[in-house]
Amino acid sequence: MEIHNPKEAFDFILKITGWSPEIGEHGEYLVELDSGVLSFFSPDAVCIIIRQKLNSLPEAEPDISNMCRDIAKLNAGLAKLARCRIVLDGEDVVLEQVLSPIEINESHIDEVFEDFLNDFDYIKGRLENSVSVSPFSAMQYFI
Repeated sequence: MEIHNPKEAFDFILKITGWSPEIGEHGEYLVELDSGVLSFFSPDAVCIIIRQKLNSLPEAEPDISNMCRDIAKLNAGLAKLARCRIVLDGEDVVLEQVLSPIEINESHIDEVFEDFLNDFDYIKGRLENSVSVSPFSAMQYFI
């Protein structure tokens, strides 16, 4: 299927997954999954962004410069896998993937979502099974 815009991609995703999303206050699609809420949206009506919350920052998290450094290390590891990135969104650590129009058409969009959710489960599992309380303790697995 040739996808020409994010709306077509969203329609295709909903068709193959059977998801019945809610529409968020900013027009994003919100899907309740066992692991939390998956959101996908197109802020510029061109690219698609897929997001899911990994963790909330513990109160004991170090200063922002340490967090930024650790996020950069995590993202360097994820880049080697040519997959997602981890971003800090307020008090939340979020797994995010941005798909360009070229990627939307060159990828099987259902496989992209399946890979994203598999990555989420893997990273979330590493975070939860870590001895440390820091969301960034999984860093060693990606560098």
